[in-house]
Amino acid sequence: MNNNQKIMNIQISWQKIITVTVSSLLLASGCGFNKQNISKNNQSLTNLTLGSQQSLAECSIDMSQNPELGIKLQVLDDPQFGKLYHLIRVKFIRIPDSFGSQDQHALQLWTRTITPSNTWGEWQNVRFYFQRRVGESWLRTPYSYQDITWEDMKRVAQYLGISVSDAKQFFSQIELVAILDQEGNAKIITPSLYLSNDSIKFVTALAPLFDANPNRYTNSKPSNLSKLHPLQSLIGTDFSDGQFLFEIQKFCL
Repeated sequence: MNNNQKIMNIQISWQKIITVTVSSLLLASGCGFNKQNISKNNQSLTNLTLGSQQSLAECSIDMSQNPELGIKLQVLDDPQFGKLYHLIRVKFIRIPDSFGSQDQHALQLWTRTITPSNTWGEWQNVRFYFQRRVGESWLRTPYSYQDITWEDMKRVAQYLGISVSDAKQFFSQIELVAILDQEGNAKIITPSLYLSNDSIKFVTALAPLFDANPNRYTNSKPSNLSKLHPLQSLIGTDFSDGQFLFEIQKFCL
């Protein structure tokens, strides 16, 4: 059975959300709790070009150096069905101390795509679900979410078998899985945390898959995207593709 056939057997349903801009998001009064059943469908990743001549990065990290908020990303590797390239694990490695101090604090994921003409597309809200590793397996929520409050995140923790007192404890054991579209274009992932008094915290990371070679990536993508490459500090070096891939695997979960 080839990879596409495997993927077709396990696809998690996803819903394209009506495109909104970040400015309209900021004008919203709050994030309503929105969930959707996760189910199988027969959609495949036939539109995803893997690029046989490139060393493709399956892991990423935000380059913001934000002391309060940070994320790592990795393509989901299902133990039974293999790598599902439109499902991206999102692990918070730093979270603001204040997040979760009030039940109405909320979380959303956003993405933006670079079009074939190398221009930015519209911001899109990304659905996601939660998972927690237990031994060699994963416990996963039966729903995907468009947004979620801290009050409901505590219920998610209970569903996944743990009790948490704060967000740091939650994210030390639980991660998100972003459900992206299947077009395979260059993308970013931006988690946004909504706090009190209209305060918003966010960081942005380059979403896998992408060329691990930062020299080649920089030459083919706009600067506002290439500056997010996790190996931007190695631009200009004469590393081989294998060496670049080795370096970027240090960001894997």
